[in-house]
Amino acid sequence: MNSLKDKVALITGSSRGIGKAIAIELAKQGANIMIHGFNESSTFLETVDEIKSYGVKVGYISGDLSKKKCMEKIYTETVNQLGDIDIFVANASMQIEAPNWLDSTQDEFIDQMLANVWSTIYFSKMIIPKMKEKKWGRILTIGSVQQEKPHYEMIPYAVSKSAQMNFVKNLAKIVAKDNILVNNIAPGLIDTDRNKERMANKMSLNELLSGIPLGRAAMPEEVAKLAAFLCSDNASYITGSNFFIDGGASL
Repeated sequence: MNSLKDKVALITGSSRGIGKAIAIELAKQGANIMIHGFNESSTFLETVDEIKSYGVKVGYISGDLSKKKCMEKIYTETVNQLGDIDIFVANASMQIEAPNWLDSTQDEFIDQMLANVWSTIYFSKMIIPKMKEKKWGRILTIGSVQQEKPHYEMIPYAVSKSAQMNFVKNLAKIVAKDNILVNNIAPGLIDTDRNKERMANKMSLNELLSGIPLGRAAMPEEVAKLAAFLCSDNASYITGSNFFIDGGASL
């Protein structure tokens, strides 16, 4: 099925985890993909090769999303290599834990707000004008169950994800007339590299699972399938919405 044939998708943080799964799912639907990671690694290049196997065009670039020049370079390289961006998935995020919230610092808060919120806003500012010309666009942010149930060790991170959702609701109203749809997916516990250490600790894992009615972590592919749907014309009447993929943890 090629529901996204020849669409150009930029997915931040797509060298691994949820972002990689979304990139693969969009490639399966025929989209040309720009892979982004904080830095290049063996995993990064393996992802690029895997995406190429679906017969779509692939670009790749690394960069720090808290830096304005890096974001501008990512945008420019995507357009130069693949064309105007039809789909933007704001997946990359920074997550800094502080077991005692009193130990959270201003610099850590600013870094998370820049990477998790401002990058979404700034990319949208660059991308939307061309979407308006085409009268078609998809902006999808990857939030967190912490929008609803924040974790005491990640207060600034939870704040940033709530702010991102607020942006989604505001932007969706502004650009709806141009057939640009803006939505958010809020994952819970996902079996990715980011959670590997916590899930490897039996006591920590049991604590996490005790708050999940389905009693398990999700695989990244379970998030990716919903992402692909929201980026397609099958979701043509959905905008400004939030979708929890958390096994019921937000209930």
